[in-house]
Parts: sequence; structure tokens; C-alpha cells
Amino acid sequence: MHDGHAFIVADAAETHGMRVFDLTRLRGVTAPQAYIADNVYVDIDSAHNLAIDEASGFAYVVGADGPGGCDHGLHMVDVRTPVNPLFAGCHSAVDTHDTHCLVYRARIPITPATSAASCSATRRMSRASTYRRGPMYST
Repeated sequence: MHDGHAFIVADAAETHGMRVFDLTRLRGVTAPQAYIADNVYVDIDSAHNLAIDEASGFAYVVGADGPGGCDHGLHMVDVRTPVNPLFAGCHSAVDTHDTHCLVYRARIPITPATSAASCSATRRMSRASTYRRGPMYST
């Protein structure tokens, strides 16, 4: 979730995309009802998982396939305007399974760039579902 919106992906779901749903639509609801997404990000079809760094407003989709799936690597999406997600980049060197991303801000500046977005990721090593830590990615 980010900025009052839910971002939803589905694994092995063909053309699901990343669905965006405005949670304020649920206010005052008293009976069950069906809803449709406010928007669907179609640069991916399906994805294994999604991590959002709320501080930066970027979503990191992993294990995605589809037209912009980044070969199951790290697929980065700008969600600062939640109903209009925009492609922000790829890291497709490895098949990424899960990730945690954050913005690191140095307390003592040692270089001109004192902050950076970094992701620590795991990748699938075999079909037996063995995982190990992958490299750090920076955006």
C-alpha cells in the first residue's frame, strides 16, 4: 500500500498486470460488493511479489513476466501518483524472487550523493525452491 492505494499483483495469472485500487472507496461501505481496479499497470502480465518503499514512492515488482517484465528481475515503478504508475527501470541480471527496498540516507555525508535507493533481493537457485541472498541493486 502507498498513499491510500493498494497495489495488487498475482503470480502465474497471465495478463493480470499490477492493479491499483483507491482504498478511500471503501469508506462507508456496509454491504459486500464487487469492485474494479482504478487503474491497471500493463507493463507486466503477472508477478511473484511486490515491495513498495513508501518514503520514495517507488514500487519494486519481482518475478514478473510480460511486455516489460524485466526477465523476472527487478521491475521498478514510480507510484508517486498512485493512479498513474510509470515504468522507472529494470535490473534483469538475475531471476529475482523477493526483495526489500529502501532509501539509505547517510548521517555523515562522505560523498556528494548522501542518499540512494537500494534493494536487497533473493533469487531462486533451483526448482527445489532454494533461495540465497542476491546482490544489492541501486536505482
